[in-house]
Amino acid sequence: MGPSERIQQYRKPLLIGMVLFSCIVGGCLFPIVNCNPENPVETSLVMKTIILLSVFIFYTELGMLQAALFPNGSIGFAAALNLGMTVLGLIFRYLLEYGEVSNTYNFTAANVALHLFALTILPLMTYISRKQKS
Repeated sequence: MGPSERIQQYRKPLLIGMVLFSCIVGGCLFPIVNCNPENPVETSLVMKTIILLSVFIFYTELGMLQAALFPNGSIGFAAALNLGMTVLGLIFRYLLEYGEVSNTYNFTAANVALHLFALTILPLMTYISRKQKS
């Protein structure tokens, strides 16, 4: 049994895990880069690098998993799936910190837009690349 048959055999648990884990990771990594100049918390260059590398690695792997799970899926479907998972992650993060001052600094239009764009585009580019190779 090849890798793609094995992935299809466990499609439902992989899909559930992908959505849950993506929401958790996306929420925890928000904001990727804080665009708010009034943010009182400054992370070090090392932490910023770790966050950016984590985002890159996780979301490129996510795109590869999506290409394996949905070999006949459209680009629009993959974009909607990634956008939906990212929005869910942001909602969970907002509710987790509801009423805290950090929501004021983190949930700005620029931070949310950058997060939605990056976490939708990165796995989508990997998805498209993997589909073109197969």
